[in-house]
Amino acid sequence: MIEWPALWADRLLKIIVPYGLSSVMARRLFKGVLSTMICFSLVCIDATSQILGPASYIIVIIAVISHPARRFGAMLEVVLLVLIGGAIGLAYLALGHFLALKIYAYSGLRNALACLAVFEIIMLFAHGFIRSIAPRLFQLAFILFLVVHFGFLSAVNVSVRVIVKEYAYPILFGVAICLVVNLLVMPEFGSTHLGSTVVEGMNKVHLHINTAVLFFLGHHDNDEQDIVESLRMEGLLAQKSSVRTALATCKDVLVESIFEISYSFMSPQELKPLVKKLNDTTISTNSLVGACELEYALLGETHLTRSTSDSSSSAKRKDAMDTNAEDDYDNSDIDIQEPKSLVDSVRPKREIEFGDKELLLQFLVTVRNPVLQLQEAISESLNAVNLVIAQAYDVPESHVQFLRVLNNSKEQSGGETLRSLDDMFASLKEEIFQYDATVANSLARINLGSEKGRLLFGDALMPRDEFFLLSSFLLNLREFARYTLEFINFAKEIKEARKKREESGFFGRRVWFSGFSSRKVFKKYLSTGGAEVKESGIASTRDHEQEERSSMDKKRDIKGEKATNAHDQTQMSHPSTVNDSRTSWRSIVADIIEFPNRYKSHVRYAFKFTLLLMLVSFPGFSPSMQQWYLDIRGTWVGFNAAVSFESSIGGTIKFFIARTIGLVLGSAWGYASYEAGHGTNRYVIAVMIGIGIVAGYYVLLVSPYPKAGFVNVVSANIVVLSTIRPSVPGTILENFAKRCLSMLVGGVAAFLVQVSLYPVKARVELKVQVIKAIQNCQRLVWASSKGIDGRSNLDKEAHSISYQQMKMHWRRAKKALVAAETNRIETKQEPRIKGSFEKSDKIYKEIIFVLHQITDKFQNIAFLRNEYGSAVMEDLNQYVYTYRRDMIGSAVSILRAVEGALATNSPLPQYLPSARIAQLRVVNRVREILASDMSRPASQYGSLAGSRAHSRSSSRAGSMTADVGPLQLTGTNVLDKRFMSWAANSAAFEEVIEYIEELVELTKLLVGVHEFRSGFLSRPLYDDWAAEAIHGHERLLRRLTSVSSSSKSTKDRRYGAPRMSKKLRKRAFSVVSDVPESEISRSRAGSTSEQWASKVSLPLKEEDESEKEEVPLTLKRIATRRNNEL
Repeated sequence: MIEWPALWADRLLKIIVPYGLSSVMARRLFKGVLSTMICFSLVCIDATSQILGPASYIIVIIAVISHPARRFGAMLEVVLLVLIGGAIGLAYLALGHFLALKIYAYSGLRNALACLAVFEIIMLFAHGFIRSIAPRLFQLAFILFLVVHFGFLSAVNVSVRVIVKEYAYPILFGVAICLVVNLLVMPEFGSTHLGSTVVEGMNKVHLHINTAVLFFLGHHDNDEQDIVESLRMEGLLAQKSSVRTALATCKDVLVESIFEISYSFMSPQELKPLVKKLNDTTISTNSLVGACELEYALLGETHLTRSTSDSSSSAKRKDAMDTNAEDDYDNSDIDIQEPKSLVDSVRPKREIEFGDKELLLQFLVTVRNPVLQLQEAISESLNAVNLVIAQAYDVPESHVQFLRVLNNSKEQSGGETLRSLDDMFASLKEEIFQYDATVANSLARINLGSEKGRLLFGDALMPRDEFFLLSSFLLNLREFARYTLEFINFAKEIKEARKKREESGFFGRRVWFSGFSSRKVFKKYLSTGGAEVKESGIASTRDHEQEERSSMDKKRDIKGEKATNAHDQTQMSHPSTVNDSRTSWRSIVADIIEFPNRYKSHVRYAFKFTLLLMLVSFPGFSPSMQQWYLDIRGTWVGFNAAVSFESSIGGTIKFFIARTIGLVLGSAWGYASYEAGHGTNRYVIAVMIGIGIVAGYYVLLVSPYPKAGFVNVVSANIVVLSTIRPSVPGTILENFAKRCLSMLVGGVAAFLVQVSLYPVKARVELKVQVIKAIQNCQRLVWASSKGIDGRSNLDKEAHSISYQQMKMHWRRAKKALVAAETNRIETKQEPRIKGSFEKSDKIYKEIIFVLHQITDKFQNIAFLRNEYGSAVMEDLNQYVYTYRRDMIGSAVSILRAVEGALATNSPLPQYLPSARIAQLRVVNRVREILASDMSRPASQYGSLAGSRAHSRSSSRAGSMTADVGPLQLTGTNVLDKRFMSWAANSAAFEEVIEYIEELVELTKLLVGVHEFRSGFLSRPLYDDWAAEAIHGHERLLRRLTSVSSSSKSTKDRRYGAPRMSKKLRKRAFSVVSDVPESEISRSRAGSTSEQWASKVSLPLKEEDESEKEEVPLTLKRIATRRNNEL
């Protein structure tokens, strides 16, 4: 019985504040209500109301638009935008009204109103265009619309001075009151907030990297069970999302600090390099999490509690598995779990799932100590850097979390003694050097003490999924350590700057303002959405189009400049100034001509907005209807139509409903407040209004519907003030009804215009953005395909060019995916005749996730190639370029087929090339080259330049046993960073291919596929061939094993010819139709095919007499077909 009051209180609290309420939001809520009530009281007081003029109600609108519930930097930004918008609006209003007065004096009212209508149309188009192309300028555009719209629809026969005064005073008084409240009542400054945000972001990055390392290594002892309990894949993925959110918040706060005026030792802009580097580390951290996901797919979470001593018995367990190979083929690894959903059922098998668990565990045991030592040094350095940032930006040291690798909890208080940054930099640099040497030596000496270790040495470090996975983790961890070195250098600079300024005493503190430090930064700042306009998604779906066109224009201008320079050199008789003037005039004319097409989406939105406002405002520009239009408060209709109009049909409907509810509730509260004070007791009215707008400000500040809260607060005040200070006659009930009807008329008009003229459907835009993301993924594949022409090996410059190209396409793909996610959310509010969009929504959500994963993997591919290069592409490209060409072509062909299917809404073709098989062929080709090189005597090794000069004719597609020349790639060189970079890239590209296959299956769920549903042609025709090949291979292995048993002991026979498990057979025979025996045997636990054949004293090329007599299955099919024809 005691728990019931608390339970009911908790439920009541959730009903009152469904979105929660923190202490910071409570303070902001109080400041917003206070400023609005001050403005409301000024209008209610007769003396101040006479100063403000007939349009005094505008001061309340200004108080809500520029409310002080912000940090000082954001407040200053809004104040500047409101003042600039008001100044432009007043100047435009004065010009239009002045011309209308002149026309009214000479031609009458009709022509004067026509002049005002023309000026109104121009203003509406400019407002719509600015609102679409630069959401950050929403306050500026809205104040411009507010002043001009209400000014042009007022009386014409009023002097310019009077009308400017009527609208200038409310704007200035409203802005001044909000600014004073923001500064005097619990002020919030962004400089300290930026420092605490960055410290919090570094804490999360630090914890994330520690968790990823511990999860990947596993093998924790019994006294570390508390760590094991905290290491789960769900928690690791949740940390990844948390880190992404924290770093995005750091960027947003940094951008907000552009307009920050602060008085402190350190400028907020001095943290910009650190924030940029923190965001760059996501490339490495995401790859580390990706490696953990691959490890989880192979091992699960059981390796976390496996003791290091357990790995010694891996050979015994492996022998038992090999002994029972037939049982494993028949009964093991049978997945009988039902798929959770339709989307889960189409996910393909990951290649890493067929890997060797014991080998990967042996790898983890081998690299455990050097990895932990490096991570311990990284952790200590991050603690020091975070502490320095906190001290420099006056952040309490309690916000810094001092973490260790094997203890992810707070270790001590902020008074922890730390070494100097110089010593820490040298120590970490030495740890990186030791890490490189120790990891290479440990892997090179893996199990070399036994005969099995010598036999497995070449195969363990040969290209294979387990080695790819390990290389990806090791290199990305090393890159994070390199970023940590840069963090230490940055912290050293910050510490020295702070110390130097503190020595100056009082003069060390300065007033910092960096709002216009860079035109590039300011342009980027304008193109982003404002923090207050949460509902507006207009520019999010269009900004990337403008960027693509801008980049194309830049390329065109560069080409034009080159052509102009060449023309000037050939024709020296003409002055250069003439050509420059011609070029500039031609570019200006070209920009004017291409303007409608370049900014087509923004122009369409502006045109629709202009048409909407003129449809609901045209009676105000008609002499016979003007007075009637003013009497019914027709200006409110245009105001509410502008507030209701969104970028898409679904957004317009959703927010029209939300804002209508907010307006009705606010107007009703205003009516109730007026009646409570009987229309005369303004103290009661003010108190009631103050109580009522608390809920409106809560919706404005906390909920995802800020404009609904804006309309609620404004309506509660306007309904009362229009009755207390009437510009047209009307009672409180009439004003309440007019306010509600104005929203109904304006919202319905906005919906009709949105549906009838250039309708923007979120479903269509979703598909368009997904297609654009797929196109950029195709370009990413092509950008990574340098060298497939086979002309020469690649160099550092080629990797750098490829990196810049992939970086550009990656950004475009990310922007398209962000726009697609925005449109996907809006599809839930759109009406649909065909039925619910729920199933398609789940599929599109998965498609967006898959495309995000593809772009992230390509980002890591480009990054590692640019940092370390690629041994295969730089040294062996002339031998593998044909296989790389097949792999790239297959991936691009699949993506192109998916793009065409989505664009035309037509089914996918039945047969698509297998990029997975092509990628396996590339890996097998590299294995063959390395195997043939490792079998050479040491006396045959020559220079690497000699191998590059080797003839390309020996590396054709069909020449799998071609002589590749002296390559000098021994086991030690396989552990070189360039080769490990290629291995990590192979792991990433393997995942890309798997995600592409999943993308194909998801596309089939949307558009279908040209396949037979049942019958003989409903399944692949090569299944029977593959089954026969497997049985034939088993017979061959048994004969070879029997020969080997006659010349070897029982101990050696275990490693002579191991039988293939079901998983290894799946990997080996996924390419049975085209890959020779030397490639198929790469998945066996033994060494390479040449070494294995020599080990059993049988040449691999020779065949038994019984094998010669056996007719292949393909020939049997041909003979059967011929017999049937005869």
